[in-house]
Amino acid sequence: MNLPSELTAISRLVDPSGFVPTTVPGNAVKAPNNITLFQISAGAGSLLIEAVYAILAVAALWLIWNMGGAGRWWRLAVAIAGLATPVLAYYGTLHPYPPYPFDREVTFAAVAAGVVIVWFAYLRLAHPERIRAAAAHAHTHHGVPPLDEDLEFRPADSQPATRPVISGS
Repeated sequence: MNLPSELTAISRLVDPSGFVPTTVPGNAVKAPNNITLFQISAGAGSLLIEAVYAILAVAALWLIWNMGGAGRWWRLAVAIAGLATPVLAYYGTLHPYPPYPFDREVTFAAVAAGVVIVWFAYLRLAHPERIRAAAAHAHTHHGVPPLDEDLEFRPADSQPATRPVISGS
């Protein structure tokens, strides 16, 4: 059984031996092959995730600082250690600065972060009521009780939880 000729045609990007000399998405960034393009994409994603971790750690520092209380100092120490993780990850990634073509991951991450910032700014300016509604929705618990309330949204009993008894039989 022979395959249709459309399925057996050789692309102009592949020589008859099957070797793929270039990648279509990699052409724009001059990546030599698919593996390198994947590594660049993974590196950019890693930089972006570390940015999220840094934002969460800074938010935790702000929340801990504003909550006060006796346990604030040890919580601050833990949050500072949490902030050290993305800082050290950036240091390990960017020192020494990656050589070509891996220097492109920094550019990709910066462009992706820029797109997010521009989009959020657009939403804040064009639809501020939607942002407020989303924030109000996140603040109130619609149909999902917080951990310290029962299903009717009443404060849960202050009785300590008892451990279930597991019988030997």
